[in-house]
Amino acid sequence: MKFKLVSFLSLILIFIPVKSYVYRVDVFNAPEKNIYLISDFHKHTKNTKNQVSDTINLAKQLDSSVIVENYDHNFIKSNNLDEKDIKSCYLGLLSYECKSQQISSFDVDFRGNLGPFLYYSNIKLGALLSDYRDALEDILKYNDSSILNSFYKETYNIIKKNLDNLEKYKNLSYIECCRNKEFLQKAQKYSKALDNKQLVFNCILCMNWGLLEARILHEIYNCKNQNIFVCVGGCHNETLEQIFTEKLGYKKTYSYGSSHKDENPKSISFKNMIKKMQFNKLVTSEDVNIKSYILLMLLTYIIAILSKSNIPYRWNKKEYLKFFSK
Repeated sequence: MKFKLVSFLSLILIFIPVKSYVYRVDVFNAPEKNIYLISDFHKHTKNTKNQVSDTINLAKQLDSSVIVENYDHNFIKSNNLDEKDIKSCYLGLLSYECKSQQISSFDVDFRGNLGPFLYYSNIKLGALLSDYRDALEDILKYNDSSILNSFYKETYNIIKKNLDNLEKYKNLSYIECCRNKEFLQKAQKYSKALDNKQLVFNCILCMNWGLLEARILHEIYNCKNQNIFVCVGGCHNETLEQIFTEKLGYKKTYSYGSSHKDENPKSISFKNMIKKMQFNKLVTSEDVNIKSYILLMLLTYIIAILSKSNIPYRWNKKEYLKFFSK
């Protein structure tokens, strides 16, 4: 399992450019599935086309399913554009290419009216609240594990209350929400911001916190592939990490990149990431295939030559691993 992690990170080094949307990678392992949380920073760059191509190639190499928070679709829709023609929207283009190339993928975003609400005065808050309610009713239909069902129910109760609190403002446009003192006062419950427009924007995103995570967990639970990429905004991955490790028994085996708390996280240098990995800690499992075994023998003899040590050539695999891990 850990050798596969080395292979995964090597593939990233080959296929993903240094400058990209990705600012953090977290890897979680369980007996049945390997989850790769790839944290996206919702900011347009000029590297989108290459980044999407690299992600697609990597998914093919690992025969992975891809779960995407198609956040960009909301804004593509509002401008009457085609996702394949948007070079600066990573998540939207990734979702399009996965479908186009028939890669197993799941789009978990549900905020179809988010972009139109922000751009057009004739789209009212009620349209967005309707998106939220439809997605909320869906999670009640999920019947996964008892732990996940409990999380779904808890999420449902919290978000339903939030939606009910904002229902009276359903006929307000985005600009009208920004000017409504009563709405702004309620919005401060969900987020803090000095600018009214940012405050309203944060509010309509944070009020449904947990709903996207619930949809992601449902897709992971029902996914048949062993390797799963979760390509979403990094803020969601904080919640997912907690659920994986504390409730679902996943073990976090690797992490690299900027903190989720950084306001402007730096893109990862995957070359530096692999250099900092301790190879001897990754290759300690008995589940090492013949190629890695041969590599270990060669490396062991090189170390022996350099250190002028005498190593019996008839050592078995356990002995080589024991020596190499020193």
